[in-house]
Amino acid sequence: MDVGLPFLAAAFVLMSRFMRAMEFARRHARAVMRAGGGMLIAVGIVQTSGVWTDLMVLLQGWVGGYQLPL
Repeated sequence: MDVGLPFLAAAFVLMSRFMRAMEFARRHARAVMRAGGGMLIAVGIVQTSGVWTDLMVLLQGWVGGYQLPL
């Protein structure tokens, strides 16, 4: 039980932070949903117009040569 106490304390602290974040999301649910809907519409327009492909090609150039440091 002695070894598990720090983990239980950390879980308690993280749970309280998570509950505060969820409280914020509940209070601002309408704004969060509108922002999410706006982003969906924006991504749909970008994909339909062909700009999405250009962005993905640009990103592939940035991360194409990346290798994991394993």
